[in-house]
Amino acid sequence: MEERETREERRMFQVLSSPTLTAVCVSVPGFLTGALQVHARKYGLPIDHLTFKYHVLDVYRDQAEVNAATAKLAYGEELEQDKAIGAVPDDGILVHGLYMDGFRWDDERKVVADSVPRVMNSPLPMMHMEPKMDFEAGPEDYRAPLYKTATRAGVLSTTGLFSYTSPHTNCWRCLKAAVKMNILHTLEPL
Repeated sequence: MEERETREERRMFQVLSSPTLTAVCVSVPGFLTGALQVHARKYGLPIDHLTFKYHVLDVYRDQAEVNAATAKLAYGEELEQDKAIGAVPDDGILVHGLYMDGFRWDDERKVVADSVPRVMNSPLPMMHMEPKMDFEAGPEDYRAPLYKTATRAGVLSTTGLFSYTSPHTNCWRCLKAAVKMNILHTLEPL
C-alpha cells in the first residue's frame, strides 16, 4: 500500500511540476491545494502555513497553439514550447492561459500597468507559483481576484487571488482589475 501511495505522489508531483493549463481545471481550489499538499509532503511542512508567492516569467503562450500541440502529443512526450522554458523550478507549479482584465503586465518594468487602449483582456505571461512558508504579500502588492469566466458571476466564480507588485495598488482595487481563466462567457471543453 505504501509503495503505491509513493508512486502516486511521485506521479502527482511530476504532473504538478510541468507547465499547466489552468483553464482545464474543474476545481481550481482543489488543484492549488493539491500543489501545496505535494510541497508539504515533500518537505514535511504543515500545509496550513503554506501560501503561494507569484513570479511572472518572460514567457507568453498562444493558448490555441498549445491546445493544438497538446492534442497531438503521445503519453510521456514533451511540448517543444516546454523545452524553450529551460529548467523547470524544483518547487511549485507553472501556470499559463490566464488573462488580465482592467490592467496588463508591463514586460519592461515587471509590474502591472494600465491596459492598452481598446484591449479588454491582455494575456498574462506564464507564472511560477512557488509555495512559501508563512508568506504574506506586501502592502504594495495588488491581490487580484481570479475568475473562471468572463462574466465574473455565479457560484464559486472567484477561486483564488494573485498578487502583483504595483506602484498604484489602490488604483487597481478601484478599477476592480481581475485575472480570468477564460475570456469567453462560458467554459468550453478544450
